[in-house]
Amino acid sequence: MFTGIVEGIGDVIRVRKGSKKIEITIVLPFELNEGDSLSVDGVCLTAKEVSGNIAKFDAVSETIDKTTLKFIREGKKVNLERGMKVDGFFGGHIVTGHIDGVGRIRKFRKGVEESLLEIEYPNDLAPYIAKKGSIAIDGISLTIADVENETFSINIIPYTIERTSLKFKKAGDYVNIEVDIIARYVKRIMEVNDGRI
Repeated sequence: MFTGIVEGIGDVIRVRKGSKKIEITIVLPFELNEGDSLSVDGVCLTAKEVSGNIAKFDAVSETIDKTTLKFIREGKKVNLERGMKVDGFFGGHIVTGHIDGVGRIRKFRKGVEESLLEIEYPNDLAPYIAKKGSIAIDGISLTIADVENETFSINIIPYTIERTSLKFKKAGDYVNIEVDIIARYVKRIMEVNDGRI
């Protein structure tokens, strides 16, 4: 489990694509052990090999198809967060690393005091997206400011932009979306109880 508080930015230095999986090699800004879980742009991956500050990860077809890992390339900057410790500080919201869909940045107006990020989202995620609700974008815990039919917007402070890969993002870029797990369970409960909670 993660909290959506990005610990650092990693550099993708190698991508090896196979028929059903890809191997991703990342330079890390912190220590990691073999077998540890790591959120890479919001996607939960397991370190299969670690040498110093360089780690290798495998992603299989299911993960590739449903995330922005399908677009990953050498030189890409990615958000990183290690799995939360039981006695750790919970600063964001519950983030599982299980991506619900891929969105696309429609607008990104960067300002000195505040920036506005507008994202197009897949229609099937609409029931989970609510004004003032939590959402994870590329593994970053954020709060939705407003919701339209096809887009939602987020107000972002300079601190968040400077410490995440958002500083490299622009209109047209794709992002991983993980909806709030509480919203997901509420919808499921309503489905099995004829609309009642």
